[in-house]
Amino acid sequence: METQHAETSDPTTAVVARRPWVLLDRLGHRNDHVIAEDATVASSRTSTGKDIQVSFRFAAPPATSRLYLGWVGGPSKENSSFAYPRVIAAHADSVLLQLTDPPRIDYFVYKAGSGGPPSLSLLPQSTDIRYSGGPALTRGDQRQRMVDRKAIGVLRRRADHAFAVAELSKAGGEGTPVAFELCVLISPGPASTSCKTWELRHPQVRDAKGFQVRTLTCWETDAVVPVGGRSLCWVDYYHGLLLGHVLQSGVTGSVLTYVPLPVDTPWAKPDHGQECSEESRSLGVVNGDTVRFANVDRGPLSIFTLTVWTLNNASMEWDKDGELRAADLWAFSGYENLPHVPPEYPVVSMDDPDGLFFLVSEGRHAGAGPAADNTVWLVEVDTMGRAVRSVARYSKEETTTRTSRLAIPDDDDDDLASVSMFHGLAFLPSEVSKYPSRSDDPTVLHRDQPSSQRNLGSILPRPRVPFRLSVE
Repeated sequence: METQHAETSDPTTAVVARRPWVLLDRLGHRNDHVIAEDATVASSRTSTGKDIQVSFRFAAPPATSRLYLGWVGGPSKENSSFAYPRVIAAHADSVLLQLTDPPRIDYFVYKAGSGGPPSLSLLPQSTDIRYSGGPALTRGDQRQRMVDRKAIGVLRRRADHAFAVAELSKAGGEGTPVAFELCVLISPGPASTSCKTWELRHPQVRDAKGFQVRTLTCWETDAVVPVGGRSLCWVDYYHGLLLGHVLQSGVTGSVLTYVPLPVDTPWAKPDHGQECSEESRSLGVVNGDTVRFANVDRGPLSIFTLTVWTLNNASMEWDKDGELRAADLWAFSGYENLPHVPPEYPVVSMDDPDGLFFLVSEGRHAGAGPAADNTVWLVEVDTMGRAVRSVARYSKEETTTRTSRLAIPDDDDDDLASVSMFHGLAFLPSEVSKYPSRSDDPTVLHRDQPSSQRNLGSILPRPRVPFRLSVE
């Protein structure tokens, strides 16, 4: 069949200012005869020798961007949930993808063009693993690693093109002191051929003052965030952060620094996202290396407080940037017709300290009745200008078919755009969109977007006032 190009269900094509980052849908789109964008295409083979081809379709946030997979001979879409690719992690020009072709689980690193063609590299199986600085694991020690998608990250060092892929897991059994394992694969650069085996590290956990930490017995990783080109940051939204310099070897590469979160654990608090912590909490990085944390603290009915902190790199302590109560947010210019319910899945902007993204839906609110509007809105606000910048709308039909991945039609891209959030997988911020080579004007991003997405910044000017703290 002739290769086609992906289209949205809405023929409207928007031209928007180029954004150096996008929100990736973690659940990819499968179509064996569709290319999303020519400049993003890369090909490879699975560990079983099957040809695959991937491409991306980018859209400016708050609209979502997604991966397209062509996999002739792959698992049937009608009979297998393994037919669809997963976007696991991203940093700079690289995206880590997962494909499952039972019994094999394959990982690929996609690298954007950066002036040349993109590439897609199959990583070695994680059963081929050595102890850090030592021999290969014995057969009794070998087991399948790289299975916890939320605990896997990728770190790219642009200076020498090195990258690392790492998974953090807990080691030991009940009644033993808490210990962690790092399964790490390092590619030193394009000229090296040493990216063949994984390395198993047993890192020490220390706080910012260097004291050993032994109290993380209940740790469960919710997300992995790259910080600059130096560290991967594993996040447990109920316990804190673990930062590690995974690209370094020796003692430095075997220490994790623990930083507690600036909020209490929300145990026993109703409707606070216990089932999915990402509904109410998010850690991100702005301008490459500034770590920020957003938290939505819900009260009864529609009461909430949205607070943002920045991590001080010197003291490793949190500085409170400000907070918004329900009345504050609802008073923003452009918010008049949006649902007055608590925001969900907050995301801090990667390039603008004043930018904040989130989802709102009257029908998803715990107190919604049968007549509630199920329309889902993805919203971008300017916390300094106190205005809504942009909104992407997804209709009722796009948010109710959630019984299984297999129920999603091939051409229902809008459904795919919002499906991740309803499976407890927040969208993934990524800078991969700014690297592919393009023949069009580099200052403009031509993207198919839902006609309901609208940029309000230019038509709703507001005086810039500080993102001030609310006062009791």
